[in-house]
Amino acid sequence: MKFWTDEWNKHGTCSDFAHDPIKYFDSALKIRKSLPDFGIRSGKSYKVEEVIDLVKGLTGAEPEIACNLNSNNKDVQLWEIRLCYDKPDPQGLGLVHRIRNCPFQLSHYPDGKRKGPCKTDQDVALLNPLLSDLDKEWPNLKNPVRRGNMIFWTDEWNKHGTCSNFAYDPFKYFDSALKIRANLPDFGITSGASYKVEEVINLFEGLTGAKPEIACNLNSNNKDFQLWEIRLCYDKSDPQGQGLVHKIRNCPSKLSHYPGGKSKGPCLTDQDVINVP
Repeated sequence: MKFWTDEWNKHGTCSDFAHDPIKYFDSALKIRKSLPDFGIRSGKSYKVEEVIDLVKGLTGAEPEIACNLNSNNKDVQLWEIRLCYDKPDPQGLGLVHRIRNCPFQLSHYPDGKRKGPCKTDQDVALLNPLLSDLDKEWPNLKNPVRRGNMIFWTDEWNKHGTCSNFAYDPFKYFDSALKIRANLPDFGITSGASYKVEEVINLFEGLTGAKPEIACNLNSNNKDFQLWEIRLCYDKSDPQGQGLVHKIRNCPSKLSHYPGGKSKGPCLTDQDVINVP
């Protein structure tokens, strides 16, 4: 259950079934049942190209390969074979859709550079035109320098970008995020102040016309409830994924929650008081 919850939080919540865990996991099971036995044998060695060709021969589409280092002998080893699919129908009602070629042969960072020990010639600086704006508007608050920011952006890309409407285009994903931020007002949340969850929700609804979802955690020093994230929800862009941003909408829940609907974190009601770090 812990693993499935992690998968839901990383991928399900930004999939076409973001508000329906049953459809998300049912889709995953249907995809798995539709796949053949790839014939990859434990303990055997392959070239990356051989794995790609093997999977393509059985599915008709090129996968993305992720590799890491064996902790005992530092050999390069297979970590994941990632398959890419087209989105389901625009209404998000279809559970699975057509398999397609992945845009990269190897796991990569948002700017296109190779991630992991396997080498490729696909290193490209995709995000260069956005880096100065990303440094300013979407920094790593714990380590706001370029290297720290890139680690943070990579995490955001892996958790959310790869299952967004721009799953094959890091530039559009981050450009979309910057455009969303540019369209938001100053919400007036003051560091050091305390608010009821309901007050934060009403403040954002008054300025944007839509209710956000609030995530809170515990202050490690005094165990007080504190604001962790304010999450805004948007309708999907057009079915072809060409529009960068779309209409803001009410989030389906007031508080962060697990796939089963239970609240996640210490806040249980909108009357809980939270501090702003």
